[in-house]
Amino acid sequence: MMAVLVAGAEYLNARENSRAAGFRVEFFRDWTQAAARWNDTSAQTPFQDHRWLKAWYAAFANFPGVEPLMVIISDAATSEQVALLPLVRRVQNGVRIIEFADLNLTDYNAPLLTAAAPRDAKTARAMWRDLLAALRRLAGGADLVRLRKMPLDIAGQPNPLALLDGARPCPLNGNVVTFPAELTGAGRGNPQVETQQDLFIPSPQDPNPNAFNSSQQHSHISPLIEQSVIGEAPVFRYVAGLGHMWPFANANLRAGYTLIWLGDIIQTNQSIDYRGDPMAGLNSRILVDRGSWWTDNWSVGVSWNW
Repeated sequence: MMAVLVAGAEYLNARENSRAAGFRVEFFRDWTQAAARWNDTSAQTPFQDHRWLKAWYAAFANFPGVEPLMVIISDAATSEQVALLPLVRRVQNGVRIIEFADLNLTDYNAPLLTAAAPRDAKTARAMWRDLLAALRRLAGGADLVRLRKMPLDIAGQPNPLALLDGARPCPLNGNVVTFPAELTGAGRGNPQVETQQDLFIPSPQDPNPNAFNSSQQHSHISPLIEQSVIGEAPVFRYVAGLGHMWPFANANLRAGYTLIWLGDIIQTNQSIDYRGDPMAGLNSRILVDRGSWWTDNWSVGVSWNW
């Protein structure tokens, strides 16, 4: 996952360009327009196939909190296209996140690349720098760029986003998927990587940027109900052989049921939600949700009257 803080300003229409020294960045809000602008229609990986992406954006383009954002990057000098990034922008806990069009539905993510895509770390960093510069001018802004579940190589070609500083292995869950014959040879079984920076970097101005304090005090009276039903009867005198034995002559069989209910209580083992992603605004928090608890039991015994 790539975690990079970015800012935003002006409004962009369905398509708007941003020129930089090395690479030219175009933004699209509609997959049909992006696909028409993209010159390479080959499927490098199953989850980056045009048919998959078209269906994904058609299903989630109007999903609450999800905004489609396709990016085409070209060489500024030659105008040759190098990469298409199928992205979305969504808001989570007030943080504006730009990430792959995934929503935990795809097994892995990757940019669509041409033969002109960067193949070394230096050029990949230049492309990333120009992409971030364009994102800083994106309408509505962005606070976090998070790209995860990416393969190291895409159809035998280095993934330029995996060449960036800070890239590291990314755990993920896979699913068995059967693809048509024309897709089975591309990009499957590659190791996955992500670049991640969940924590803010300390600085002299702020040596503890990830520190937080969450303390609460609560006083509450919880209602308690305990109800028991107990009964006894001289049943032993009617049991052959026992009624004439002196220990059971004055004995009664006793049985009971007890119900205990406690309301408006906090489960102490579930009162803290442990989270550790300060850059996404996710810190551990105290949960004060109350619920009820109850238990019951049966009892059987013998009582004597003397």
